[in-house]
Amino acid sequence: RPANEPEHATLAQVLPAVTTHGQLDELFIDRGYLASPLIADLHTAGVAIRAKVWTSRNGDRFPKQAFTIDLAAGHVTCPAAHTVPIPPGATTVHFPATTCQPCPRRADCTTARRGGRPIALHPQEAFLQTLRAAQQDPEGRARLRTRPTIEHSLARVQQIQGQKARYKGLRKNTLDLRPGPAVSAVQRRGRQ
Repeated sequence: RPANEPEHATLAQVLPAVTTHGQLDELFIDRGYLASPLIADLHTAGVAIRAKVWTSRNGDRFPKQAFTIDLAAGHVTCPAAHTVPIPPGATTVHFPATTCQPCPRRADCTTARRGGRPIALHPQEAFLQTLRAAQQDPEGRARLRTRPTIEHSLARVQQIQGQKARYKGLRKNTLDLRPGPAVSAVQRRGRQ
């Protein structure tokens, strides 16, 4: 695939090659793949998705994670315990100015001069909440720690092969790439 192609765009091409080796039960991915609509489909089909989700930042003020987003009940609660409903199909929930302006925790929440604090809702918010909960769980964090070993292996292959393709054409470069992981595995066994 072209190097400048987004990761989530390649998932549709990579997935069939992966499933030819058997049923997919667990998928370790990085954040770039979360934008693919196939991820939600795989999760719905029972595949355990292992990924660290983006952490929203708001400077030194309350991030999105400080708010309780209850999709089942259809409301969002702020750290000061104010609750607003989630309108059907909304991608953003706005706390009203009448709630935020007099709030004693306003300085910790927003810098908006007019209006209240907005909270963006991702189209896959429920799925992202599941992934965030796994990041907070000790067992979930332990499962996520197996992913860096994969990244280290890939970095080692890059160290052996280099950053650029040596040949023109996919087939030749695929054949050139395959000895790299084998060499890396032999070197790892030799150190143990």
